[in-house]
Formats: sequence, structure tokens, C-alpha cells
Amino acid sequence: SFQLYQQGMKPDLIAKSRALALSTVIGHLVRYVESGEVSFDDLVPIEHQQDIERIVRRIGTDNGSTAIKNICPPDITYDEIRLVLQRMQNIKE
Repeated sequence: SFQLYQQGMKPDLIAKSRALALSTVIGHLVRYVESGEVSFDDLVPIEHQQDIERIVRRIGTDNGSTAIKNICPPDITYDEIRLVLQRMQNIKE
């Protein structure tokens, strides 16, 4: 997955070309975000990040990702929610 990403492929195309679930490809690539080899914005579009962060600030995380997903626009995925929550937690620490 990482080699294809380095060649310029987006995660959704990597998933299709490798016959993998998008969540699997995201899992492969997320480990490279901290090193800067993969852009977080490529994994979660900026507008999705903003929507998720806004909702989390409004309702919190006590009721889990399903409560957040229920309020998000339908094109936001659980993987995106999980990644943004993880990033928000890392920023707090």
C-alpha cells in the first residue's frame, strides 16, 4: 500500500487495485503519518476533519463513534472518525 501511495495513488484507488477494504489500506498508511511520509489530509479530507471536530466539540466522545457518525454527513466514514479522534487525543497529550 505504501509503495503505491508513494507513486501518487490515493487510498481508495489503492484499495481497489489491491482488492482490499479501504479501512485496511488506511491501516497500512496511518503508521506513516507521524513520520510525515503520508499526509493526514490524504487519509481524511480537510472538510471531513472539520465536520468531525466540530461535532466532537459539540457532543463529546462519551457516547462513542456511533453517536458522532449519526450526526456526520453520510459520506464521512467510521475510519475517518476513528482517525480524527485519535489525532485529537494525541494533540491533547
